[in-house]
Parts: sequence; C-alpha cells; structure tokens
Amino acid sequence: MKASNMFTTIQGQCSGGIWPIQDATIGSFTVSWRYNMASNTVQFIIQGQTITSINLASTYIAIGWSDTAPTMNNMDVAMFFPGTQIVQDRYSQGHVVPSIDTQQDFCVIQTNITDKYIYVSFERYLTTGDIQDINFISNLYLMFSMGSYTLSNDTNNFIPQHHFFRIPLQTSISLINCVSSGCLTTTCTISSCSCLQQIISDVAQCICFPPSSCISGSTITPSTTVSILATTSLTLPLSIIMNGSCQNSTNLCSSNGICLQTSTTQYICQCKNDYTGVLCQTPLFSNNSANTNLCECMNGGTCLANGTCLCTDLYRGKFCQLNNPCIDYCHNNSTCSVICTDISCNLPNCTCTNSYIGIQCETIVSGVCQPNPCIYGNCVTLTNTSFQCQCNFGFFGSRCEFINSCLSNPCNQGTCIVSSNCLGLLCSYTCHCPNGTTGQNCEINGNPCLSTPCKNNGSCSVLSNTYSCQCLSLYGGTNCDSIINVCTPNPCFNNGICVRSSNIKDGIYECNCQNGYVGTRCEYASGCISSPCHNSGLCISSTTNCSSTTCLVSCICLTGTTGVYCEQQDTSCLIYPCLNGGICLINPITNITYCQCRSNTIGVRCEIIQSICTNTICLNNGVCYIDTTSGNNTVGCICPLGYTGQYCQTFINICSQNPCGYNGTCFSTSNSSYYCICPNGLVGQSCTSNILTSCSNSPCHYLSTCQQISNTNSISYKCICPDYLTGDRCQYTNNCQQQPCYNQASCISLGSQNNFMCICQPGFGHYDCSIYLGPLCNSNICLNGGTCDYNNTNIRCICSTDFAGPHCEWNSVCSMNTCLNGGTCRQIAATMAECLCATGFTGPTCNLRDSCANFPCKNGAGCQTLLTDTNTNWAAYRCVCPPGFYGQNCDIAVSSCANMLCPSYKICNEQPTGPVCTCPGNKVGTFCQYENPCSLSSTPFCLNSGTCVSSNTDPPIALCLCPESFTGPYCNIMIQNDPCASNPCQTHGYCALSILKTSYSCICQSNYIGDNCERINPCVSSPCLNQAICQGYWNTTNTWCICLCVGTFTGTKCETSLLNPCGGLCMNGSSCVNGVCVCPPQYTGTFCGFDNPCYNPMCQNGGFCSANFNSTGVSFTCTCRSSFTGQYCETSIYTQSANATCTPICYNNGSCVNGLCMCTSQYVGPSCQYENPCINRNPCLNGSTCFGQYNTDGTVYAQCFCPQGYTGIYCEATLCSSTSCNGGTCIATQNSFVCVCPTGKTGDHCQYADACANNPCLPSEQCEQTGNQYKCISCYDKSNFCSMYQNLNQYCDNQYTLLINNIWLPVPEVCQRSCNQCIPVQKLNDRHLKLIEEQDYISENMTITLTSTTTTATISKLNIIFSQEDKCFDQRDDCLMQKACGFCVIFNEKYPNDCVKTCHPDCTFRS
Repeated sequence: MKASNMFTTIQGQCSGGIWPIQDATIGSFTVSWRYNMASNTVQFIIQGQTITSINLASTYIAIGWSDTAPTMNNMDVAMFFPGTQIVQDRYSQGHVVPSIDTQQDFCVIQTNITDKYIYVSFERYLTTGDIQDINFISNLYLMFSMGSYTLSNDTNNFIPQHHFFRIPLQTSISLINCVSSGCLTTTCTISSCSCLQQIISDVAQCICFPPSSCISGSTITPSTTVSILATTSLTLPLSIIMNGSCQNSTNLCSSNGICLQTSTTQYICQCKNDYTGVLCQTPLFSNNSANTNLCECMNGGTCLANGTCLCTDLYRGKFCQLNNPCIDYCHNNSTCSVICTDISCNLPNCTCTNSYIGIQCETIVSGVCQPNPCIYGNCVTLTNTSFQCQCNFGFFGSRCEFINSCLSNPCNQGTCIVSSNCLGLLCSYTCHCPNGTTGQNCEINGNPCLSTPCKNNGSCSVLSNTYSCQCLSLYGGTNCDSIINVCTPNPCFNNGICVRSSNIKDGIYECNCQNGYVGTRCEYASGCISSPCHNSGLCISSTTNCSSTTCLVSCICLTGTTGVYCEQQDTSCLIYPCLNGGICLINPITNITYCQCRSNTIGVRCEIIQSICTNTICLNNGVCYIDTTSGNNTVGCICPLGYTGQYCQTFINICSQNPCGYNGTCFSTSNSSYYCICPNGLVGQSCTSNILTSCSNSPCHYLSTCQQISNTNSISYKCICPDYLTGDRCQYTNNCQQQPCYNQASCISLGSQNNFMCICQPGFGHYDCSIYLGPLCNSNICLNGGTCDYNNTNIRCICSTDFAGPHCEWNSVCSMNTCLNGGTCRQIAATMAECLCATGFTGPTCNLRDSCANFPCKNGAGCQTLLTDTNTNWAAYRCVCPPGFYGQNCDIAVSSCANMLCPSYKICNEQPTGPVCTCPGNKVGTFCQYENPCSLSSTPFCLNSGTCVSSNTDPPIALCLCPESFTGPYCNIMIQNDPCASNPCQTHGYCALSILKTSYSCICQSNYIGDNCERINPCVSSPCLNQAICQGYWNTTNTWCICLCVGTFTGTKCETSLLNPCGGLCMNGSSCVNGVCVCPPQYTGTFCGFDNPCYNPMCQNGGFCSANFNSTGVSFTCTCRSSFTGQYCETSIYTQSANATCTPICYNNGSCVNGLCMCTSQYVGPSCQYENPCINRNPCLNGSTCFGQYNTDGTVYAQCFCPQGYTGIYCEATLCSSTSCNGGTCIATQNSFVCVCPTGKTGDHCQYADACANNPCLPSEQCEQTGNQYKCISCYDKSNFCSMYQNLNQYCDNQYTLLINNIWLPVPEVCQRSCNQCIPVQKLNDRHLKLIEEQDYISENMTITLTSTTTTATISKLNIIFSQEDKCFDQRDDCLMQKACGFCVIFNEKYPNDCVKTCHPDCTFRS
C-alpha cells in the first residue's frame, strides 16, 4: 500500500461508506453501509428516486460485490423487489441473470415506497458460511444495477430480466474500514447517525441507520469466523489506522486505549469511552479550562496559534505522533532528509560525504579516485595506480578542466580544432576550411554547398563547378526534396501487396500477403495452405516458429471434434442429432447422451426404421400402412386432407392445390375443408364452365342483355346483368347491393344462396371483414391451435376442426353433418352458423334440390326458389314472367288480343309490351288472375304519399313511385334539402353533393381556399420556388401554405438545393465545413438530423459500428471480428461450452472468455497472436477508420471505412474527379456524388445534351427527356392544383371545372395524369364502343313514348338539361327495371329528373 493511503478515519461504531449514483435514464440513488461490531453485521441502505417512466411495481434494484473483478463472473447479489418489498440473496457466475441462493442470508429491516421514491435497509453477517456468499472482510468491487421482472403465475416466483442499467465501481474498497478523513470536521448530533464519506470524493455526511432487531429474530446464522474488530465490546471513538505492530511497542495507545492489530502491518487504537485522539490521548469531557493544547500535540509538540503542532526534532506528523525516521538513520556524518504528511512519512534519503556510498552511506570508498581528481567529470579506476576521467558534456582535458570552444560550431562548414592555448577554463580554436572557403571562421566562400541546397538532412559534396547531394533513405532528387516510394520496387515476396504508412515520411510499409503466405515480408509459406485441420477446424499459422520456408500450425476445433488436427469426432447426439424423430437425452448418472427413438425406429441414432404400425406413427389422424412393394417393408402414412409429409406432420393450405378450377376463388374453412366461389355466382367444391352457345332461347333474365363474346377459339355468349342481378343467367338477386362488407372490402354475391362473400382488405377478417386481425402473422393471433395463413396480402386463421371464428376463439357449432349434399358450414357468430349450398341444392341445411338450377322458367323469366318441400326432395319455385308470357314456366306467349281470351267480364287491351286484360277492382295480371299486390295489406305499401303501382308481369310486383322529397324501396327515406341551393361556395368554387346528398364540399378555384372558398389562396403569390407545388391550408383564424418540393430542393420555400448540404440545414449544433455538415458524435445524417445509433456501444466483442442513413431514416451495421458474427457480433463462429479453455493460449495479454480469446486493441487473431495492422502502420488514408482483420490461413489485413468524399481499399481516392460530371460541378455525398449540370446539359453525370432546352414540342405538349432522347407528352397535368385530385378522384368528372388561362376546362381535361386519363387510344375507343353497344341494345328493345300530357315547360326544361351532355344521368338504381315494366311515361311526367338517361328520348336518341 502506498504511504499516502496508510490509514483511514473511522467514527464510533460505524465503518462504512456512501456511493452516490446519478443517471438520466434511471434517476438519483445512494447506497450507504456501515459495519456494526456489536452484531458483527454489515447494514445497507438503498434510497433514491426514479424517473417517471420507470414502473417500480415491475422493476428490481440490485447491489452486488465481488472479490475478484468488477464483473458478474463471480458476484454476490442483493436484489430488492420494490413491488413486494422483498430482498433476495442471489449469486452470479457469468453475464446471465443472477440465480437465487438456496440459503437466504439477508434480513430486511425497513422499507418505504412512496410514488417514485424508495427506501430499503437490510443487513447480513460479516461471514455466513455459505459457499455462494462472498464475505465482507476482504476488499470488494461493487456493482449497482436495475432491470425488469415478472412474477410467475403458478409459482409466485420472481423472474428477473436482463438489466437495463448497470454501473460498476472499477476500484476495490473495504466495506468495514471507511475512507472518512472528511469526518474529522463533521459531527453527527444524533447517536444513531454515523459519519460516512463518499467513496468517490472527500464529502462526508451523517447517515442515520434504523435500529434493528432483525438479526436476533432472523433465521440466518453467523459464520464461526468472527472478525477481529468484533472481539471487544468497547466502542470506537475517533481513531486512525496506523502502520506498525502492537507486539513490537509498549503503550502505543497510552493508558486510555487498547492496541488492536487490524492486519499484519497495521493497527488501531481503540479508545475508552471518555477518550479520543490518534493515541487516545485526549479526554472527551474535561473540566480543566486551562488546557491550552487544543491541537492535541503529543511528545512535547507545541500548539501554534493557527492550530498546528510544532514538533521537536524527534517527532513528525500532524500531532507529532510519528517518530522522526531520520533519527540515527544516515551514517558517517551524512545528511538525512525526509518528507512527512500529517499521518505518515516516506523513506528517508541520505546525502553522503566523500569516500562513502550506500543507501545509509554505510560503505567506504578508497583508491586513486578518492578524492575525485576529475574537475568536471567522473573518475574511472584503471589500475591500483591509474585512472581515467570521463568528462561531462562540453568539457575536455585530462582532468576535464577545460571548456570545449568548438561546441558552438563557429567554423560554419569548416572543421573546428581546439587549441592548447587556454586562458583559465576557456581555450582558443582554429578553423580548417574546405576548398574555396577562407576567413577566420571559414565564412568567406564561393562553395555552392554553403547555401545548404541538400534538403531533408542530405549531405552536400562540392564538384568542379557544382555540388552533389547524398540523400538519406526515403529521399531522392537533385536536392533530396523528393520522397521515394518505399514500395518501389516491391519489398514483399510471393506477390504480397506493399502498403505505405499513412505518414509516408516515416518510411514504414506493410506487406499484405496473398493466401498461403505469412511473415513480415510474406517470406514464409503458411502451414495452413495444405489444410491440415480436419472437420472444418480453424488453422492458425505461426509467424515466429518458422523454418526457412514454412511455419508451424495449430488447429482450433469446432465443438464435437478434438485432436491435434481436429481428427477425432464426438459421436454425442448433441453433435450428431437423432434421426427419424428421435429425442436426444442425457443420462443424469453417467452424463452420457443417448437417443430415445420412436416406436418404429432402432439404432444408436434411430437410423433403422422398423416396419411396425402403431397409433403414434402417423400424425394428424393419418393412417399407417406397411409398403411391401420395395421388399423393405417400410412404413407409410395415408394423410388426411390438408396434411402431407412422411408422417403427415406438415400442414398444407388446402386451397394451394387450386381445387376450384375455371377461375373459381377458393376459401378454406378449416385445415380439411373448403368451398369455391365461382364466376357465375354459384358455390360448390369446384367450378365448371357454363358457357352459353346461343341467345336464341332467351337464356338471360328478361331485365338483362344477352351479348355475343368473340375470341380466337369460338363464339360464345354471356348475360350482361344490371347491378341488382347476378349469376350466369342474371337469375339471382345481387346481395352486394346492400354493401354488407365492412372496411372497404370487396363483395362477391352468392346469388343461389341469397348470400354474399367478402374479400377483406389487408389486416381485416371475419365473414363480413368487420374484425381487425393485424398486418402480419404472430403467435397471438390464432388461438386453440389455429394456423395463421399469410398470402402476401392478408392473414387469416385456419382453425382446427373443433374451433371457429376470426381468431379460432369459438367452439365450432359446425359438424360433418351440419350441411348436407356437399354444403359448407360457415360460422358467423359464437353460436350461429349458416350453410353455403353446392350448386343445385338449397334450404337451411342444403337438404332440398334447387328447382331453379334446372332453369325451368323460360323466355327470360325470373325463377324464385321457395324453401318449401314438395315431398319429392325438390324445393318449390315460382316463375316471374316477362310481359307477353304467362304460365307456370312462362312458356305460353300471347302476341295480341286476337289469340288471347280474357274472362267474359274483362276487356283485352293492346299495350306496347303485349296484350293485357283490363281487370276490374283489385285484379291484375295477364288474365286478371292475381290480386293487386298494392292492396293486399290494410296499411299502405308505399309511405310518405308514395304511389304504389303493379308491374304487368306474371305474377305482378308492387313498386313505389315516390314524391320528390322521398326515395327508397318504400319511399321511406327523406331526401334532404339541396345543401348547394344556397350557393355556399359563392362564385369562387363548385358545390359538390355527397352520395346521400345530405352534405356538400366546395371545389374551389385555384385562387381561393376555405370550406366555402371564402379565403384568398396564399399560393396566389407563388411563394414556392424551384417548381415546387404550393398547397394552401386554413383554420378558423388563419391561412397558410406548405411548399411540396420536387427534385433536389428543400427548405420552407424549397429555396435550398440538397446538392449543397449546407445552407442553414445543419441541425443539432453541427457546423458546416467546406459544404458538409460536421455532426457531433451523437448525431448523423447528411444534415445531422438523426440520432447516431453507434454513439452508444452497439456492437459486441470488438465489432465496429457504422451508421447508415438515407433521406428518411438511419440504421447501423456491425462489422465483426473474424471470430464473431450476428447483428451485434454477439455470436461466436466457434460454439464453445461455458467452461471451455482457450487452446492455444491467448498471447499478448489477451483474455480467455468462454473459450475465446478477447484481444487488446494492439493485437488480432484467434489467439491474439498477430499485431493489429492498424497500430503503428495504419494504411488507411485521408482520416479514414482502420479495422484490423485476419484470414483463416493466418494472414492479417486492414479494412478501411472511408469518410465522406473518399473511396478505395485504403480510402486513397476521391469520389469527385475532373471527369466525373463532364464539365458539371461534382459534389461528394456520403457514399457517392451528385452532379450540378451547366445550362444545356442533363443526366446524372451531365452526359447528355439537354434536348428540352430549346422547347422542341408543340405548345400543347410537354417535353420530357430520358437518356439522350426526348418525348413530347400531350397527356399531362396542366395545373399544380391537379395533385389534390389524386386523393379526391371522385371529382375527376366533366361536371367539375378548373380555370386555365381564363378558360373554364373540365377537370379530367386539365388533370389528365392525376385523373388517370392517360390510357392507350385503342382501349379508349373500345370503351366508347362498349358504351354505344349497351345503349343501342336498350334503344332497340325498349319503346319510349311521350304522352300529350307532357307540357311545353317540361320539354323546355328537359332541353335545357340535355344541352349539357353530362346531365344525361339517372338518379335511381332501378331505372332499367322501371323501363322494362313500362313506367317510363310515368317517370317522364311525374318524376322527370329520376330516370333521365334511361327514359328521356333526347338521351336515348343521343346514346
């Protein structure tokens, strides 16, 4: 121990200390402790306050100590759980969560948890006798940590997690002897409070420890080893630990104390209760007011006025308590000197007189050198009678008596010779001048060498009329002013690459050897070139133990192999796993591994398959069988639907086999069942083509259109259905009209089932897409053994047989027999399911044959399935005949009244749709055979004064004609007043109604914004620069704009080019240097806008962390040392056991950790045997970072990480050159460069002429250049305002306009790109042709008449409407059906705006 640390102050009964801990990530804490001699215990207090984000209910606080190092390899731990106020005794033997000790030796005295403040005190005996505990007698390293924990639900055990904060104390301290010199001036007024000093400073404070009856009532017992300090019941007033022995002195502690030996070299005076002082010399309570020795001076010392002691020559120290070590120390009249502090003295120093030497001047010296004859030098004895003087620098002479006058080099280029003509000590000199020079000091000269032309310490020689320079190594040229490349010629053998030092003037180079060679100059062949290490062992070639051409090798073996060359293999099943489903186990008695085989396999590794079928061989209800065809009697499994593999162990999605065919959509309902949704709207186990071959038999529903389809193979036909019908014959109601699918899902109508199917958007599930499942599969989505299936777009749970639901959370109510005849059971709630019947079946359980599947209704009649059993297993049906047909199957045609017989009291009338009997009363129908459906109920069929009309179909259908203010199938929906009637958008915009016509939004002109276009658009002044898009915004009080920058521009107004990284863009205090933002260490990015992920250590095991960033985010990459891998370099490429040793040993102060060598920064390699190429010979240039690496053949190399603007293996080249940008300005970025092109050039390297510069396109076109070619684009956006239509595509309609050059143009014409109008011309024409064909069909098959009741005003009104083409549209969805029923006359008269496109002759004519 150093002299300055020879003793430590202790007060009263306390020996201890204080450790303050503060960190912004946890809060502020102090750890205090004291040694209680009376109970032989150490009592701890942990108190402090956490930050608000820490949850104390799930956070542990731990204090640990180790007697070896400040690591967790061998540490005793006290872990406090504030949520339960429990302190657990734990121990750690590595970087893992500490394990709980079987013997709990801590006893809690007091705890207090208030909000974020904690307080806990606990104690433990000095020694416990527990082998897992570390006693408090020796010096210890402390560690403080915090982490999260959970509580096991079944055992109530604490489960601590890895710490999120840890701080070690790097120096060892004694817990029972505190460093408390600060307590000399600090007095604790409360008896239970102890003066302790902080272990990291001289600050002392009083810490009050609570009284404890804990140990007396505790179950823990002290060790039989009792501390020496606890052998007495005396108290310890203020004393000092001093060097010495109690046995070698008498009465060291006067008569008022007892001398206690605390170690072999130190003792302490333990004073009686009424005395204090270093040697117990001062009474604590004295009535002697005349006592003037307030300094407590001892041994006759005098107390001075300033409170210090003036000691006699015999004593030293603050209190004159130390014997003067110079007394009788130096001999033979030598002088003694000593340096003393207040509490200790150093070793004395003796200054000897002539003729004596030695530490204490105890040795006499005799001979010719005594006394020293050399005046300014040392005497060296040659023989008993002769000597020689070794002169000090600047002196000469036989006795070193003269000063050398030539030391100042007075002769310039001449030679100085000292003369024997001396005056006193100083002698004269003469100069011998070289040829061509004269003068007393050779100062007159025409010598060319006098001007020192040779640089860099080169030697100059005079030739006839000139000079010659002899250069030192590294330099050449006439004047030695050129640096010679030390790598030319190549000093490296065997094609090694010579790399100069970054400081080329030091002449140092390094050889990077090719594979197969090692050595300083690659002069040795690597012993690893022959691959002597077997079983993928790592070969290490020596670079020191080499013969003339070859070096010896050593092998580092992978786990499972051993031997000098890893030639021996471990056959343990931990290394070579068990086959055929066997399980590797360890015999707990012999510690030998073995394979526990399945019932059908035998062998050491279960490699032999037995031909035995058991009920456990095939999984997932597979059926086992013996295959005898090969003669080996092998076991096979017949797997159920949805499973595959040798033992049916692999689940397959049943839909992946495409069982539906013919464009069907497959839906798996469980791991063994599915159903198909077919293009014709049918459901079943497969989809077959049902192509129409002719329209002659009116196969389509009479409200649909039969249309020919032409292709390269054949001519076929299809039915074009109105929106409210579906099916291959348009024979079913479209159930998707009611929009049953949620969250923007797509709806597929299941016409024959009167049902629907939803195709969900990503993240949603359930039959109606109403439940959010999440974007990706994880272990928590599907319950009860369900399988999460992800199809690159969406996820869904495929449930096992017994469960159902979007999360498989319901018990399944479906069984194999729930739905008959191939129907599929779909569970839609916890206790509710429905059957989706196969084609040809219907009914609640698919128990009835569907009569409509055979198309019994003719002439385009609609077929309605009635869920009524006809006792033939066929469901009843009803045909809805079109006008002109009647009969059960609508197969009887009536062409005119001539062949139609009405009842005798009824009259036949010719109607445009065919003959109809005029029926009396409530009778309707072709033959008045039906009751009018409008009068079947006592309550009105149509609400809100709607008019009920009966169709002229068989049977008739009741329909409602609603007044202007109502709509809906029963006129049950009120049409709100037109919110646009009040012209809310003024004259500055267009008022657009919502779909329900209950609200509006204003599409403003470009100069206005606001809810009602009432504000001036702040973009009118064009504040955005460099072609940026200006977007206006507003709130209740203000308007403002945001500039959306394009290209390489940024800034509030897009005024700054990103090609110039500076320009006010450097963030977080970074500075701009030469156009680059220089970031502080904690930030990164082009503008230092991102937190640097490498600022805090991310990469383990010596890995190099490099930050990667782009314009939107930042990441990091760890470059690992050769023996590690993983994202954080956390995984060794050599799997080692926890107790593995390092073979070979770790060289050059490397540390062996878990079987791997952890090298210092100066060395690399698996055994730290290679010098780090980055140390001393750093090859990385231009401020780059060097990272030492090595190859498995023993060669080492340097990897360089270049700064911005540089590239190359050694960062020797700049990114920008004179040719990089073809005359443009090159600007280096992080890993590349960008070019700023001059006028007339374009391209990423300014390699093209700017073809658009002269505007070669028409005024209606826009020039766009790609490479060296340009295109004139006629389809483009003509207004910056168009960008809003990308998100508001519903306004891409001709009825909305924008002002362009003072002309109002339709939005689709102005915003061609944003409104997706840029489609090929052929497709556009095809689309127009399709619309014309559809409308021609309507005009040819429907008769439109205008009765005389149509007023002139109405016609005039219609003419005004139709003067604008976009006003030919229907406001109802059922207009085609109304037209087919013959109601166009009524609509044109009573509701002229409802079915304009379908019923008005102007529109039908134009179509």
